[in-house]
Amino acid sequence: MRSASNRRDSSDMVAYWIAALSAEDMAPLKDYAAQARIAVDKYGGRSLSRLGRFELLEGDFVGDKMAVIEFDTMEQAVACYNSPEYHKAKDLRDGKTDAVFFVVEGTG
Repeated sequence: MRSASNRRDSSDMVAYWIAALSAEDMAPLKDYAAQARIAVDKYGGRSLSRLGRFELLEGDFVGDKMAVIEFDTMEQAVACYNSPEYHKAKDLRDGKTDAVFFVVEGTG
């Protein structure tokens, strides 16, 4: 176990957007993806996996598509999601998908 003196300050830890999406038709989401990329780039996000394969190992899950985007800090990840640029993208996606989005901070 790490001692408190060995822990990094939370502002030094990367954070990950994790998004699970379910969509019958992906074609309308092309505009969403292009607009979302503008927001992610502005806030320094790096795509680690976009619609890559995944396997549900336990529990119930919303979605058949998954994306993981890395940001330098939790604050940047949250700011990106709350930004006008991303909300413009989200407006393009609303009503076309079921989605779950969350941010998780890296710890190690």
